[in-house]
Amino acid sequence: MHNAFLDFGENPTQKQFRSFKVKNTRPSVEAIINEVLRLHPPIQRIARNSRHPLWKRPFYPAQEIADIGTVHRSCVYGTRLETFDAMRFHPQHENPADIQLFAFGLGRLSCVAEDWAPMATALIIAKVMDRVDDVGFVLVPGKAIDAGMDRNTRIGWDGWVVRKKEKGRFFEAPPDISIG
Repeated sequence: MHNAFLDFGENPTQKQFRSFKVKNTRPSVEAIINEVLRLHPPIQRIARNSRHPLWKRPFYPAQEIADIGTVHRSCVYGTRLETFDAMRFHPQHENPADIQLFAFGLGRLSCVAEDWAPMATALIIAKVMDRVDDVGFVLVPGKAIDAGMDRNTRIGWDGWVVRKKEKGRFFEAPPDISIG
């Protein structure tokens, strides 16, 4: 996977983003990003206004909520649902026609970033990997702070810090690299 990102960083094209590596035995950068989005969608639940006719609205809730995290762990995505397996997005996967990501929503109300965010994320990852290649960095969890945020807001990264590994010791990275 490391080489797939480095190759993509050198040639950031749609073809490079989508091509599976080593005679289709290694995942494409797109498949890796999709698997990350499947396991860790940017938001766990999406709420939408109900689209019922006016006369039915008193009988239905005003909003419908889709639990994206649960949908992405359904049997449609194959087996070993809690395991990272980017090859599940290979065209010859056991259910390739059924696999669709809902990380950006669906239909006319889907996120505007759906078309460009995965490729932009991959390019950022590729460039970071290129810069820190052969340098040991570690993402270290800090104390979790619950500020009573909305249930759709992720607070799991608050307080985490990027540290550089140096000769068996860690020292804290500059404050602008810390998260939260």
